[in-house]
Amino acid sequence: MDCFGQFVDLAGSGPQADADPNRITRSQPLEVTSRPELLALPPRFTSPARLWLRFMDAGGKNEEARLGTDQAPAVSPVCGYLMPNHLDNALMVYAADASDRGVVRLPFQGDVVWEDAPGRPSTVGQSPSLAIPNQFLAGMANGLLQWGIVDAGFVAGPDTALEALMRVIDSTLWSVDPYGHQGEDHLALLIGHPVVVLRAVLRLEVKEPVDLPAVNLKTVPVRLGSLTQWQDGLFGFFVNDDYMTFHCAPAAARLAREVGPHRGFLQQANAVPDFYNTFSDDIDSQGNDGATPVVHPYVDTSGVLFVQPNQDFRLTMLVEPHSLVYGTSGTLPRKDVGMRREWVKDALSKLSPTFRFGPVLIDAKRIRMPIPHDINGTWSWDHRVDVTTWSNDAVTHATQDALLPPDPPTGSEGWLRLTPPQPEEET
Repeated sequence: MDCFGQFVDLAGSGPQADADPNRITRSQPLEVTSRPELLALPPRFTSPARLWLRFMDAGGKNEEARLGTDQAPAVSPVCGYLMPNHLDNALMVYAADASDRGVVRLPFQGDVVWEDAPGRPSTVGQSPSLAIPNQFLAGMANGLLQWGIVDAGFVAGPDTALEALMRVIDSTLWSVDPYGHQGEDHLALLIGHPVVVLRAVLRLEVKEPVDLPAVNLKTVPVRLGSLTQWQDGLFGFFVNDDYMTFHCAPAAARLAREVGPHRGFLQQANAVPDFYNTFSDDIDSQGNDGATPVVHPYVDTSGVLFVQPNQDFRLTMLVEPHSLVYGTSGTLPRKDVGMRREWVKDALSKLSPTFRFGPVLIDAKRIRMPIPHDINGTWSWDHRVDVTTWSNDAVTHATQDALLPPDPPTGSEGWLRLTPPQPEEET
């Protein structure tokens, strides 16, 4: 019946007959075993309710993220950025302004360390908290170091916590549009996969007028992220500042593939074709499982966060830039929230990835290296002159011409850095 009082009889119903359940088309979740006359509808709150998912101030204040106006300053949810480096088994960490802060690295099996960014004076004790200005981003890095201590003492599986996190990010990227719903013109997304770290809050609001205490004791499952939505860029999240447990979608961990030094696409060149041909197969031709699931205790693969109504759950999210995050409760319509381009565009245009190399022989007066000179940007060589002094030297593209410098070459270890051009420098 519509709002004008007009009605229509459906499924054979009428003044003298009930509806015929056999004439009602139903989906499988609505079916009730042995009771064709019943439909199993999803549970719903009878009181006004909504799933409240908002980005919040990255500094920890209880303020919702917003753009600046003439009435109020801007509030950004961006804690910083991460960039996986599978060649080095490392996770590069950048502040919200795109300044390089350091790297969580796995130099040896089970030995996770923190290294300050090339060119920066080393902090006392080599702690992420001394180098990273944002407390939540620093907490995440500290959590990986604490798990590194555990992983060094126990052989619980094929991965450390750092490798488990990087493999989940890699697995999720196969189902995410890397340019989001806004397109992309940033160099950082072409040469790497920067991950933005955001603060958010999740709340299931229920305005129960009769028995509010009883409603607040209920537990409702909420799933954050959806691999079936190509615009959903959530890699995972931490809950209430607990950085010892990383929550992710079950499929992202279950279908993860090998990635890292000498693994997957980074193994010997003659082995890569076979890996590529069986990449999409859960079971290969020999009957072996093509996937190598992530089973580290650092990763919670339940995919569900159990929340109680009218309680705040503080989240630290790892998200693909320019994408959306979906929240699904089953009791309310699906909720999605997207980040503002203004929050990330300046930092993405400044992110300068570094690539560790060495030892290499270089001409101390003019450094020549084979670099991809067709990429628009400036290459430099960051290396230590002595124990306390850093040098940042320009790099010249090495051609195929044989050049014999008058001075003998010297051995050096360092980092190749690619600095994107600033908008006024682009042609």
